[in-house]
Amino acid sequence: MGKNVPSLSNLLIEWLIIPIFLFSIWIVLSFVYLAEYINKEDYSFSVLSKNHEYNPIQQASQGNVITGEFRANEDYLGVVLLRFNTSQTVTNAPLAFKIKEKGAKEWYHESETNTKHIQYLPLLPFGLPIIENSQGKTYVYTVFTNKELEIITVSKEIPTVVTKYQFPKAELLADSNFLLYFLQQKAIYIIQNSYFLLVSIMYLMPFVLYVVFIPLLPESYLPKPIRKIISKLTTSYRHKSKPLFYLMLAILSSIFFIPFKSDILYGLLILFSFYFIKKNNISVQFSFVLALGFILLSFSLLILQLASVAEKAVTWAVIFLIIGTFFYCSSLLKGSKKSQV
Repeated sequence: MGKNVPSLSNLLIEWLIIPIFLFSIWIVLSFVYLAEYINKEDYSFSVLSKNHEYNPIQQASQGNVITGEFRANEDYLGVVLLRFNTSQTVTNAPLAFKIKEKGAKEWYHESETNTKHIQYLPLLPFGLPIIENSQGKTYVYTVFTNKELEIITVSKEIPTVVTKYQFPKAELLADSNFLLYFLQQKAIYIIQNSYFLLVSIMYLMPFVLYVVFIPLLPESYLPKPIRKIISKLTTSYRHKSKPLFYLMLAILSSIFFIPFKSDILYGLLILFSFYFIKKNNISVQFSFVLALGFILLSFSLLILQLASVAEKAVTWAVIFLIIGTFFYCSSLLKGSKKSQV
């Protein structure tokens, strides 16, 4: 008696319909969240946001005045958001905002809000009349309160400054090339939002888990070429796959979701990497392949203008290069000792 071969309909359901359905769920839920995010953060689809990571903000000695400058990335500048330090106690005091082009004698716009908003708004917005030809120009701003005992400081969390540009919808629709550029820049900004990435990855997990566990189905459910490949891989790596998965998950989490560098976390992950490679007698090439993977990841992140995240990816590339070099030198020393004997 031969093995029970599943029907074509079962194969289509398990290998095509279910994966497409789970992948579609990810796309739909991510799109819904994206629409809500744009409506909440950008106020309108035609608004483009830009982060300023290295804005040179200077703190006045009296503690109640903040001055700084930024270079506008686009035309139609309309909103400037500042991230204040919320750990300090602030009361109910007037908070003034002024902005002008660098070198101008008069302030372009002045407005006033209240210091109490600092406590519940991560980025405090300051609106201004839209500047149509703002691209490439440097703007100076001042935020101050007249209450001497009121101390306002800027947070060290990045981005410190966010600028928003309100493009006319007619201009976006009139030029297809400009519309593509606008969509690309908007996508880059959204990807830079780690919370959106986290939510999107959560929506993707059902699809990933299903694809990962498909090979665990009975072999009769798999096409013959795939059975041979899975058989070779699972024979030598089945007992190693789970710790490798947890190791990669921890490293990727430290890259994408932990906003700071922890020496303790790095140390623990490095020790576990050494232990995992040593215990499972994994080839030296494995470390170099991982290093290459993290280098390629860092290049991709730099293209997306995620410099701080790319830096952490490069760090892990260097770590695995060191680990690979260590085990390679160790194998050479063992080989020379055996040859001498």
